[in-house]
Formats: sequence, C-alpha cells, structure tokens
Amino acid sequence: MRGALLGSVLLLSPLFAAAQTPNTLPSDLPSLVRILPQLMRTKQFQLDQYTNAVDAALKQNPASVKDAIPLCAPNLRDPEPDVAAMTLVLLLSFANKPGAADLIQPLGPEIADIVASGDNHAQRAALMLIASLGPRAPDEVIPPLENRLHQHSDSERMTVGIAQALMMARPRDDTAQSTVLNLINAPDTPRHLRIDLVYSALGAPNAGPAIIDYIVHLINTSDDIVLRDAAVEAAWHIGRPAVDPVRDRLRQIEKDLSQSPESREQAAMALSITPKETYPMVNGLPRRKTEN
Repeated sequence: MRGALLGSVLLLSPLFAAAQTPNTLPSDLPSLVRILPQLMRTKQFQLDQYTNAVDAALKQNPASVKDAIPLCAPNLRDPEPDVAAMTLVLLLSFANKPGAADLIQPLGPEIADIVASGDNHAQRAALMLIASLGPRAPDEVIPPLENRLHQHSDSERMTVGIAQALMMARPRDDTAQSTVLNLINAPDTPRHLRIDLVYSALGAPNAGPAIIDYIVHLINTSDDIVLRDAAVEAAWHIGRPAVDPVRDRLRQIEKDLSQSPESREQAAMALSITPKETYPMVNGLPRRKTEN
C-alpha cells in the first residue's frame, strides 16, 4: 500500500509536477517545515530538491525531528490540500524516529479531520502515516476510519487502504475488527473487493481473535479457492496464532496435486513458520524473530 499511495499523493497533483524550488533552502528541519506552505503557494517547489534538503537536515541533526513535528500542525490545517499532503509525507518519513510517535499524538485531531473530509491526495497520505504508526496512531483517527467503512461510499482502492490502516492501527480492537469483517461479509461487497480486503487488510501483526477466527474459518471451509488463498496469505503475515490452528489443512493443500502450484506454494510458505517463531512488533511494524 505504501508505495502505491505515495505515488498517488505525489504524482497526481499539478503543484508537485509544475513547481520549481529556489536554489537555496534552509538547512535546518524546523525551517524546512515552516517554509513549505510558502514554497507550494508560489509554485517554487521541486520535490527532489526539497526532500534532499530534508534528508540532509535529518542527517546533520537527527534530534531536530522533535522540534519539527509540532510545527506541522498549521500545515495540516492549511487550506491548500497539497500542503497537508506533503506535510503528511514528511511525518511519514519521521514516524519511526525515536520519540516521533509520541510527538505525532497531539496532531491526531488534524489528521482525523483529513481522514474524514480532506482532499483525496491528503487522505491517501494520512492512511500511509496511520498504517506506519500502527498501534501508536492517535486515537482521534479511529472513528473517521470506521465511519468511512460504514458509509460504503469510497472507491474500492480507497476502501482497501482505509481498512488496512484501521487494522494496522487497532488490530485487536473489537469495534475495528467487526467493522472490517462486516464490510467483507456485506451482501453488496463484490467478490474481488472481498478478496482484496482479506489479502491486504486482515494480515496485520498482533491481529485480534475475531480476525484470526475468520481467517481460520476461510482456510478450513471456503469453496472459493482465491479467497481461501488470500486468507492463507493473511495467516502467514500474522504468524503462529493464525497458522497453528490450520496446519493440518495447510498440509492437505500442500500435498494435493489437484491444487494449483500457487496454492500449494502458498500453503508451504505458511507452514514454514515453525512453532518456535513469532512476529513481534518492532517500532509498530512486524519483524520475524526466532524465540530462544
């Protein structure tokens, strides 16, 4: 999701395409954040030059993230949608720096407003940021994510991004789990969207019991092979809690020569998670680790 959405945020806007950046930019991160609205309004903005300046400022003074993040609040409220979108991309680049997630917490109301009613480009950037923050995402962003899924009014691509962000942010929350599962099982949800949601949204690390039970049910009982294989992929991403209950079924799929090579390979991939492996959260994102 991250790469696709980033492309949408940065390439579909005329400001990003047409702007030029002055030859001299500030060398410190807080000043680069402050000057962003001015640059974009005067069309004096070139993405590569600006991001290179941000990277150089971060390298020179990594601790300056702590001063720069609070300055993002007015940019997120800026009436120019591309200013908010670019600010969210900046926050995404800061998100996994030490202490950054705590500093992003006070920006929850601004990010929530963008999720609820912001420009499409800014919304996509907000979803990337929320997914990257994972359980450290501000509480304020959760209700608008759930409301968007209840409304069934977004494009299918946006719907998948919203569901994925919600599951990454609150994988064990009862309301979040039921919201996504109700959408998947809704009679008016097209089959291809249902498959995309299972494949892309349900495999969040530390998934809750309702998600795991549903994945197990699909793997054990679904007659829709594509949907079942999407559930196997999600189980592999979750790890042992989702794989262990279906090991016998996965072995059947792996050994069944009537299954497609892709299905058998996917089952084998899930079975490769041994009983001594877990998927702990590291900076809000999954990383495989073998227990001692």
